[in-house]
Amino acid sequence: SSGINAEYGDLQNAISEVLASCKYQRAKNVKISNDHELKILSLNIRSLVKNVAYLREEIELFSKYDVLCFNETNCNSSKLPNGRRDLVIEDFYEPIVQDPVRKSGKGGGLAVYVNKRVCNPENFMDVQIKSANLVSADQPCPNGEFQIVKIHNCKNTNRTKVIINFYRSPSLIPTQFLSRLESVLRGLERHSSKHVILLGDANIDLIKYESDAHSQDLIALLEKYGFAQTISKPTRVTDHSATLIDHVYTNKIEFDDVISCNILTLDISDHLATSTTLKLDIPSRVNFRNGRKNTCSGKSETRVFNEANHAKFKNLIENENWQSVGLTDGADIQYNALYETYMKHYNSAYPLKSNRARRKFE
Repeated sequence: SSGINAEYGDLQNAISEVLASCKYQRAKNVKISNDHELKILSLNIRSLVKNVAYLREEIELFSKYDVLCFNETNCNSSKLPNGRRDLVIEDFYEPIVQDPVRKSGKGGGLAVYVNKRVCNPENFMDVQIKSANLVSADQPCPNGEFQIVKIHNCKNTNRTKVIINFYRSPSLIPTQFLSRLESVLRGLERHSSKHVILLGDANIDLIKYESDAHSQDLIALLEKYGFAQTISKPTRVTDHSATLIDHVYTNKIEFDDVISCNILTLDISDHLATSTTLKLDIPSRVNFRNGRKNTCSGKSETRVFNEANHAKFKNLIENENWQSVGLTDGADIQYNALYETYMKHYNSAYPLKSNRARRKFE
C-alpha cells in the first residue's frame, strides 16, 4: 500500500512539474529534436491550403519538429488539383489528411505530417476507430473530429507512439463531443500499454476549470481513461480574453516520457501552437521525471503536495505585488518577470526534498 501511494505521489509530482514548467517560447529558440526525442507541434491552422506556403517558407523552423498536427484545416484534399501532393512540404512525408466532416468543407479538418527522420514510411499509419467520426442522423453537427496516427519504431528506438489529433467546433454542444471522445478512448483501450498523446483544439477553456462544468467533465473523462493535461497557460490571446482551449494530454502510464510541453508564439493563426517534447529512451519504470534520482548515492528529490503547502502557495500568490510585472517594457520581458515570480513562490511552497532510497531489509 505504501509503495502504491509513493508511486502515485511521484506521478502527481511529475504532472505538477510539467504544468509548472510550461512556458511561452519564441520560434527562434526552438531546438531541433535529437535522436532520443520526439518533438510534436500542434496548431489550429485556420486553413492548411492558405498557409502551406508559409510552412514551406519557414521550413527551417517546422523541420525541427518530428510530427506536425494541424486542426481546422478547412481542406478537402479530393478537391485539390493534385490531391495531397499539393500539401507536401520539405523533409516530411505526404501528410495524412482527414477532410472536414461538414459538407461545406469549412470549420474542421485534420492533418498530420511525419518527418522523414522519424521512421520509414511503412512504419506510420492512420488508425481507424469504428464510427469515430460519424455524424448522427438526428444531429446536423459532427460530434467532433478525431484522427489517430500510430508511429512504430520511432527513430530506431523500438518505441511506438499513438497520436490523436482532434478538433471540436465551438458550435458543437460539449456533451456531444465528450460522448464521442469517450467512444474513441474506449476504442483505443487495446493500445493502453503504448504511449498515447491526445492533442488539438477542444474549444473548452481550462482556465475556467473551477467554475465551468464542461472543463470539469472533460478532465474527469480523461482521468477516467488515465490521461493527464500538460498545458497550463492560455493558448489563444486577444485584446479582451485569454483562453486555454488548445490541449495536450498524455496517458499517465507513460508520463515519465514527457520532457516538456510549451506554447509556441507564431503569426500563422489566431491560436498559439503547443510544442511537446517526448523521451524515446527505454523507460526505467522506477521513477518519474521529477525524481532526479542519483544512481550512485541512491538519493532522489521530490516535492510534497498537501493542504498546508497549497495554503502557503495561495497566500504567497495573493500577497504578491504584481504591479511590478506590468511596469516592465515588452511582452517577453513581462512574461519572464511573471514566470520568475511565479516559480519563486512555487519553489517556496513546494520545495524539493532529498530522499535516500532504502536498501533491502533496511
